[in-house]
Parts: sequence; C-alpha cells; structure tokens
Amino acid sequence: MQTIKLITLVALFAAGALVSPRVCRAGQAAATPSPTPEVEEEKKGPFSGEIGTALTNAYIFNGLVQDKDTFIAQPYVTLNLTLYEGEGFLNSAMFMLMLWSSVHDINLPAPTGHSNEAWFEQDGCDPARLRTRAEAMIADEAIHPMLRALWSPRLMEAIDWIAAESTRDRESGRTPILAEQKGEAEVGGVTLHGRVDRIDRLADGKLAIVDYKTGQAPAKKAVAEGFALQLGLLSLIARDGGFGDIKGESGAHEYWSLAKKNGRIGYRQSPDKDEGPEAFVARAHVQFAEAAAKWLLGDEPFQAKLNPAYAPYEDYDQLMRLEEWYGRD
Repeated sequence: MQTIKLITLVALFAAGALVSPRVCRAGQAAATPSPTPEVEEEKKGPFSGEIGTALTNAYIFNGLVQDKDTFIAQPYVTLNLTLYEGEGFLNSAMFMLMLWSSVHDINLPAPTGHSNEAWFEQDGCDPARLRTRAEAMIADEAIHPMLRALWSPRLMEAIDWIAAESTRDRESGRTPILAEQKGEAEVGGVTLHGRVDRIDRLADGKLAIVDYKTGQAPAKKAVAEGFALQLGLLSLIARDGGFGDIKGESGAHEYWSLAKKNGRIGYRQSPDKDEGPEAFVARAHVQFAEAAAKWLLGDEPFQAKLNPAYAPYEDYDQLMRLEEWYGRD
C-alpha cells in the first residue's frame, strides 16, 4: 500500500511540474526539478522478531537417515515466523522440507588427535604426522556427519599436498618456527596488529611468511595496487620483533592456497616474485602509511568500495555478522 501511495504522489507532483508556468531569463537554463514527496512512515509494532527451528541435530540424524560407508542422506526442516513487525500479529511464515545427500568413498579411522595447531606445538610440523592430525579433527563427534562426508575427500587431498610441500621444504633446509601467532608493531604512525599463519626459517637465516588460503590467492594486480597488503604488513611486524623472539628480514612471502588449480588441489603463489622480497615489503610499507595518513590519522571519510574491481562484496557487506549466520559463537 505504501508503494502505491508513493508512486501516486510522485506522479501528481510530476504532472504539476509539467503544467506549471516556468519563466526563464535569456541565457539562463531552468533549474533542475527536485521533487521531495512526503512518504508516510510505515507503522510498526513495538516488538519484532523471528522464531525458527532446524531439525538437523544428531538425534534426528541417527533416527531418520540412511547412513552407509558410501551414501548419506538427511532430512532438513525449517520453520520461520515473523511476528508483529507491521500491522497484525503474524506477518509471514515459511516452512521448508529439504534433503541433504552425498555419495562418497571415505571411511575415516578412529580419532588419534585433536587439532591442527597441535601439529606445530606437539609435532614440530612433522609432515608425517599431519594426515593423522587432520583425520582426528574431522572424525571428532562435534563434526556433523554430513559435513564430514561432503568435505573429507577434498580436505584430505589438500592435507596431503601440504605434507608433500613441507617435506620438500625440509629437504632444502627450511624449518617452520612459528604458527598462529598474534603480533604488533608501530607502522605509519599507528599500532598495526596482525596474526600470522606460519613463519619458516630459510636455509640462509631469513624468514618466510606463509598465509593459508582456503580459496584463491589474491590477484597479482590487487597486490601491486595495495589492495592485498597482508603478507607485506606481517613481514614488517616480524622485522620489528612484533612476534616475540622471532625477528628478522623476510626472504620469501607465500600464499598456500587449498583451491584447485590445473586440475589439482593446492598451489603456492609468491606475490614478491617479480620485485623481490625487500622491494615488496618496502612498497607495502609506503602503501599502508599513505592509507593510514589519509583514513586513520587524517579526516578522509571511508569509502565502501575505493576500487570496485577489488571489492567482491556489496557496499557494506563488511559489516555483516557472518559468524552469527553460521551459528557459531
């Protein structure tokens, strides 16, 4: 009803503008019309909200699902009600009944470990122990059987790729020395905080900054134009001793992507390949300092999409509460 009223008001206003006399002086253009129709405020009740349920817990799964070594199927039911948001008590209701299914050839062994972080802390990033850690993680009873069936084959292929790459690195004298560590440093007049996925010590004593990506690594042009500064800024923190006892110049910066490329899962990408590690870090420092001076220390207003080519989300999607949507704490 509100939309009809608004369209009517705009149409009447436009019609009035067309029949109204308009006087213009010679050499002057008529002013651009700027209609501002009044829009009646929508009436809302004092309370609004939604209630819903999803029948996807372990009890439903065990009671209603065909679950074999190579096949899994599960009913999924949701009921959502929107209450007293506009006129009336019940504004909308939605009921859906769906079925998840998967055909697979995975048969996981009994759990023998707990987390991937333990791979570094307890196993020293031993490649031979990585698959065992991963199998223990995905076999945990907290992991939904559907997710286990759908993602285990792809995850284990990625895990095996990481183990193979780590083995080759060890043979060349490269050793992991830090994982999942927070750090900070003064950069560009502000305190920069960061969390590094992994830092290795190269054979020549320099550091290698590693960032894992479940999807594709940032494009080369996005890195060059300052829209993917992560590895360079983590390198600055490491250079200034922001990760505790780990301090030094970086000799390598790498994305380890678990996405598929050339028909296989897993690949490395070095954003400093063309210009070298030293120039890569120096450029990241300059680009961050310029941004900090403009938007953090200056009074330049923030822009949702400074360059739309490097902003895959909509204008204000960075404000979304994604973790809540996924049902996590």
